[in-house]
Amino acid sequence: MKSVSFYLLLPLELVIGYINNTTKNVAKLLYILRLELVHVGLVFYLYLSTKKYEEIFKNINDNSLYRLILNSKKGVKNFTGRGPKVPKDSKNTKNNNLLSTIRKKKHRSVDHCHDFLNQHSTFQKKWWNVSGIYKITYLNFRHFYYYGSSRNLGQRLKYHYYNGPSQISFLGIFLKRFGWKNFSVTIVEVCSPSKIQERENWYLKKYRPLLNILEEAYSDSRSLKKSSLTKLKISTTLLGRSHNDETRLRMSNSRLGAKNQYWQKGLPKATLDAAAAVLGKPIYVYTEESFTLVNDKPFRNIREAVKHLPISQSTLPRKLDSNKPFKGYFYFSKPQSSKP
Repeated sequence: MKSVSFYLLLPLELVIGYINNTTKNVAKLLYILRLELVHVGLVFYLYLSTKKYEEIFKNINDNSLYRLILNSKKGVKNFTGRGPKVPKDSKNTKNNNLLSTIRKKKHRSVDHCHDFLNQHSTFQKKWWNVSGIYKITYLNFRHFYYYGSSRNLGQRLKYHYYNGPSQISFLGIFLKRFGWKNFSVTIVEVCSPSKIQERENWYLKKYRPLLNILEEAYSDSRSLKKSSLTKLKISTTLLGRSHNDETRLRMSNSRLGAKNQYWQKGLPKATLDAAAAVLGKPIYVYTEESFTLVNDKPFRNIREAVKHLPISQSTLPRKLDSNKPFKGYFYFSKPQSSKP
């Protein structure tokens, strides 16, 4: 059971709690205040619409509260603590259709994780590389929820778990203030990657979740034009972020030995030859007597030349382009047409 004071003080508590833990960045502060003003306006409208029913409102449960919000907007005044009174002969009225839509908010889920704080790792692995729609719900007041979609649900949930509380959004503010212990995660629907945008738009338009900022899903965020303020917010959020020692150790161990994709693997000879031809310094070696090119082609670098000729790696650079033979060979960095 929640009282009126809870819903009126919730936005103020969020603002105070978040400002105390954030930097003194003016742009970030203004953005947070703008988000919270939306909640303040929503709750204030709810309070005005139900002011004369305050005594009943204090003892109303969450489901009846949502029915009360709907009917207060439609002008229905007769209601009880169990919900609004609906005439017996109005089963097909528009009002009842709207109420049935609200009941469908509790849709049958594919999978659900009530304790995401302690079971996030197992839940993420279970839905790794699976595309679909997910829902994040604030347990203390279940009408605050977030819908999202991803081609890889496990990867997206992992991102939400580690980065969500640091993001400047409705969901980020709630996660920062109340923590993951007060949130559940639901896999609402599994669908092909080609349909996730269409299905997410359907959920956003049908349920209008309070924790979503965008009212329409985008398949590629790179196509969105970001304002200077948005770019500043992104930069401020990521500035100074670094991994702790424990995370660095886990990242290192995940790539050691056989876990590394290049473990005991080498590049093919054709690739090495191509790289040597680009990066190496070719050595043209000619015989002293006939002045013919050894092997009819240059050595690709000094290291390869010293492996086959009577000269050391330290001596060859000194004899290079000297026009003087050394132990029966001339050494040049460019092809020669005649004997010097």
